[in-house]
Amino acid sequence: MTHRVRLILKVSTASLLALSMTACSASGKTNTNTSANVNTSNQAASEKTNEPVELVIYSESGWSQEEFNERFGDSIRKKFPQHTFKYITKQGAGPLLPEVVASGTNIDIYWDAVSKIFTNLKDMKLEYDMSDMIKKRQMDLNKLEPSTVEYAKQSSDGKMYALPVVINTQALYYNKDIFDRFGVPYPKDGMTWDEILDLGKKFNKVDGGTEYYGIGLYNNQYLVLNPFSLSYVDPKTEKATIQNEKWKPVYDVLTKIYQTAGNKMRSPTFFTKDKNIAMTVALGNYFLTPPMADMNWDIVSFPKYKEAPNLGPQTLPTYFSITSTSKHKELAMDVIQHILSDEKQTELSRKGIIPVLTDPSIKKQFGESSPHKGKNLQTIVNQNYSSVAPKTKYDTNAEKIYLKYDADLATGKMDLNTAFRQIEEETNNMIAKEKGVK
Repeated sequence: MTHRVRLILKVSTASLLALSMTACSASGKTNTNTSANVNTSNQAASEKTNEPVELVIYSESGWSQEEFNERFGDSIRKKFPQHTFKYITKQGAGPLLPEVVASGTNIDIYWDAVSKIFTNLKDMKLEYDMSDMIKKRQMDLNKLEPSTVEYAKQSSDGKMYALPVVINTQALYYNKDIFDRFGVPYPKDGMTWDEILDLGKKFNKVDGGTEYYGIGLYNNQYLVLNPFSLSYVDPKTEKATIQNEKWKPVYDVLTKIYQTAGNKMRSPTFFTKDKNIAMTVALGNYFLTPPMADMNWDIVSFPKYKEAPNLGPQTLPTYFSITSTSKHKELAMDVIQHILSDEKQTELSRKGIIPVLTDPSIKKQFGESSPHKGKNLQTIVNQNYSSVAPKTKYDTNAEKIYLKYDADLATGKMDLNTAFRQIEEETNNMIAKEKGVK
């Protein structure tokens, strides 16, 4: 998402969910038709964008210049050498989108995680319907992961304010050394949570002076990517959704996960650093983190709930959008099309970044150029993804409330019905106060 046109792209505080999107062709060859894979008629549009310009790109994802360049920037500049791309990022004390807009900086491309991009576009009146450009360029959105396109349309008032470029999701990692130590059979693809929890109970013990645990996770990722596509707040009523019956199996499993880990939340850091957790739920691209190189691990699909045996986890898409104020919309779309090209998506896939294109030949190469070729990585890209849950501007604070009573549930200090009543009341009060401030 960076052109050779200086892209001003601002990246802000990192989202767990955007660890990987890179572009380096496995063959090292340049395909002059890279932008013609998701569409068939980009030649006319490209002819209008040959005059050198500077393209400004912004994001609140938290990616540094180096990270952006590795994943997108270098590839964009190579594809469009006549242009300059300036990348502005919200990293550390970097400016947020409202500050950038207020400064008079003209953003051409805004990209971000699914959790904030559509809300930010609308709040800053930067939304631009890309539908006509998509149609003109004959882009086939049926080639993209359906859940990401569906969510974009829903969040764009039936239009298309942004296009997905890569995704993330969840899976279950396991430490083979710990399984071998206790003589427990490895987990398999397609197992249910009941089966995984039974395995987890076998590791909650002290051995050789080391305390071992069953299952770790980031509880916020676990909730937000639930297979039931439950949102924290109903976008229509602006009320908490916690009393939805489908939240019960989600919390039931979460409580039991805590109980396999000493009634505490043991993050994947314990899995990689302390190496005393047998299994951990983590993002699909977690295997790209450096500590994983020092472990004897493998991976299986996200466990199934008995209440929904055919549902897999949600996707966590990253979107690129053309802003309404951009003076270089054709070039901006050229950039997005480049990222969505078969060649670029293959490069990303080979690096271990989940492609948004559903082409089996591209997904089959997932992780092939990563240090972990040979692991069960295909299970990550071949899960049956659920629809992306609706997002609201209240989600950040609502999530804190939804996670507030996890330990109390695990230790029996609070029952589920009481916890749900508390969560509902506190979330609705929080929303009311936020509305009152305005």
